[in-house]
Amino acid sequence: MPCANGGKAQLGTGFEQILDAAIDLLRRRGRITVRALGREFGLDAPALADLTHELVHGQRIAREEAGVLLWDASQPAAAERRQLTVMFCDLVDSTRLARTLDPEDFRELVQRYQAECDRVVVALGGHVAQYLGDGILVYFGHPLAQEHDAERAVRAGLELVRAMSRLAPALRSRFGAEVQLRVGIHTGLAVIGEVGHALRRETLALGETPHLAAHIQAAAEPGTVFVSEDTLRLLRGRFVSDDRGEQVLKNSGSSLRLARIVGEREPVDTSAGRSTLLEREAPWQQLLAAWRDASAGACRVVSLHGAAGIGKTRLVDELRASVRAESGEVMVLRCSPFHRHSALHPFAQHIARRSGLDADSPSDEVGERLRSLLAAAGIESEDDLSLLAELVAPGSAHAATATKLPPVELMRATQDLLLRWITAASAD
Repeated sequence: MPCANGGKAQLGTGFEQILDAAIDLLRRRGRITVRALGREFGLDAPALADLTHELVHGQRIAREEAGVLLWDASQPAAAERRQLTVMFCDLVDSTRLARTLDPEDFRELVQRYQAECDRVVVALGGHVAQYLGDGILVYFGHPLAQEHDAERAVRAGLELVRAMSRLAPALRSRFGAEVQLRVGIHTGLAVIGEVGHALRRETLALGETPHLAAHIQAAAEPGTVFVSEDTLRLLRGRFVSDDRGEQVLKNSGSSLRLARIVGEREPVDTSAGRSTLLEREAPWQQLLAAWRDASAGACRVVSLHGAAGIGKTRLVDELRASVRAESGEVMVLRCSPFHRHSALHPFAQHIARRSGLDADSPSDEVGERLRSLLAAAGIESEDDLSLLAELVAPGSAHAATATKLPPVELMRATQDLLLRWITAASAD
């Protein structure tokens, strides 16, 4: 679909994806000007005219009045059959919480939990379909299908569990209650369409898939993310999982093989088993020359770029192997489309691995391991420890000092700390 330069829809987005996103936007807002719709998706005039015509005449879910598109609930869009990854999350023992807390306190607790869920899900490209009391139904793959929807759902589930764990001390202090979350995820076919009557309509996925996701959640342990075997197959080994075997799901009559997602798997060197790289290749010789200069004490930064499939990863893997063969140390920091709202995530991930920390590490262990990491680099300030804890384990007790800094100052101080640490770590 043609797009104006710099438009949001330029990044490999096709007409169907833009159409799905436009329908969702119009459904949520009820009305939007044609001009604003074009700006939202970065469309030129012909593309905007095509999109408007499809919404009004093709899908029949909108009408146009004086340049304004209005959601037309009297003409529901046709139901659609598609693969969907459904995530269902729920507060553990919510019946007891509702019974023991004042209704206003319980409402406030649920709202804080829902706000955290909304923040995490939107950042990872999911769609909150329904708030069902303290249960939340989330779709990955509708209204906008994206690459790796199952992986996005699992990342969202893990981040939600971690977020609630970070909130737990504050919630305990405020409400005097232990709050935990459990998450169930399943991938399968569903029919998505509008249900309800003219005064209240919702777009929901119907079929076995959302029901199984809810039952998987019920089978999960507090503070965990459980997935079906169907979802696990789509994760391509990117997560560490604990097989929980075949389980009969309560009140469903269905039996599924389930797994607990423990965490993200550390990236591995992919060079094993490959044929020998021809050392006369110019890019390889340039990389080796840069490493020799760095070994002699110079600083070298290499930007390696090119079309997909030409062997960039192969060159990097060969350089890593060569550096290790000379007893050098390799630090690998990987960016990810799933953490585009967290600029320093590659550093946080690397330092956590280097320190032997994970999402379940207790607060005292976080402080002990990060203090040792900094001490090895000659950094012993408690303020620096707090900055690193806020980066690696936000919400931990050792991060309290850093959280009081304004965001700009926090980022600047953290960047300064990372530069000092890398300089010291690279000294030998």
